[in-house]
Amino acid sequence: MGSDRRISDLLQEWDRSLWADPRLRAKAVAQAQQNNSVLRSGASRGELDRAELRLGVALPPSYRAFLSISNGAYADPHGLSIERDRSRRTHSSVSGAGFLPVEDLVRLTDALPVEMSSYLVDDQNSGPLIRDGEAVEDLTPLERGDSILVTSARGPEFSALVRVDEADQEWHLWVFDRDEIRGFHSFRAWLQHQLHVPSIEQIMQLIVWVREGDPRGNDLYRVAGPDSVPYLAAALDEFEDDRRVVSAVLSALGSSRSNRAVARLDRFLNENHNEALRTLAIRALVRLGSQRARDVLARVDAWEQLAELADPRGVELAVAALERGVAHASRTLERHPEPRFIPALLLAANHASTATARLQLAAALFACGAREGRAMLEEIAADSSNRWSRQASAILDGSDTAPTAGSAAD
Repeated sequence: MGSDRRISDLLQEWDRSLWADPRLRAKAVAQAQQNNSVLRSGASRGELDRAELRLGVALPPSYRAFLSISNGAYADPHGLSIERDRSRRTHSSVSGAGFLPVEDLVRLTDALPVEMSSYLVDDQNSGPLIRDGEAVEDLTPLERGDSILVTSARGPEFSALVRVDEADQEWHLWVFDRDEIRGFHSFRAWLQHQLHVPSIEQIMQLIVWVREGDPRGNDLYRVAGPDSVPYLAAALDEFEDDRRVVSAVLSALGSSRSNRAVARLDRFLNENHNEALRTLAIRALVRLGSQRARDVLARVDAWEQLAELADPRGVELAVAALERGVAHASRTLERHPEPRFIPALLLAANHASTATARLQLAAALFACGAREGRAMLEEIAADSSNRWSRQASAILDGSDTAPTAGSAAD
């Protein structure tokens, strides 16, 4: 991808790539769904100038260009901003901001002083960043104190502009994760890396890197297009005992836009009983999203994923699962409530044997408009010895911070 591509073109392509996964799109923050885009209106020159004066530095050219086109975004290097993401510590008045608007840019040491102190305790003797996306080992640029937080934080996950070379107008974009920091030579370089699609000829080399644990193998999931399927399917057969390769190939198949990929994923689900790998195969089918993919999801009882794809079989399968005693199927009915689900939910509630199952069923009944759901939630909320009492109260209050229990087992 040539370095002369305009930032505006790169941003539009990045935006389209984020909307490609229908399951994630359905979970995006409300404003992004309303706009059908993660991008926002651009900042004015005056707003950019005032931010530079406040921060005491000139914004890197590619980042200033981004903000002039889209003043922040409902996404960041960790993906789409998700509705009701309770792990996000927002540093913005813009609800759901991933990349922060210019008025909220702040020095990293001011925004996250505790985190920054932990990154500056060790001596740094490593060399410079060579390739975009590699782990950053030399953290001494953080000692300057002028690095800029450019995203909201999700737990230990956030991103910052870091001045590595004072002679270079561009600053690096560092993406902080729980276990490592990945570096990019500029915001433009990060965008180009996000949009890079490896060629068919590179697939086997990428798989070798995956087997070796080389981070360059992470690009395998970017392989896209129907022509990649025979190579990916062959790798799945040849390295069936290498969990690292199987996981990467399953993810890549989800980007192939091919019914041949659906067939291979269907076969994998027939032959493989590892729950973690089956989950990856199901996610790949959701990303494909075709009618054939949804048919396979129906066959394997993936009711939650079907419902999120707006396939009516999703809620019907959830009701059937509920009638078989699978209490957590009620979570799907809570997300897609209809009064007709009330009889099945009441029957399941009468047989619920754990506090978690009772909360899940009460929440679904409440969402469907059943007075019994409110009564159950009030009973749970009043019992201070019940570990779900606060969640029940929050559901009754209509709070956005009310998580529904995630497992049917205590």
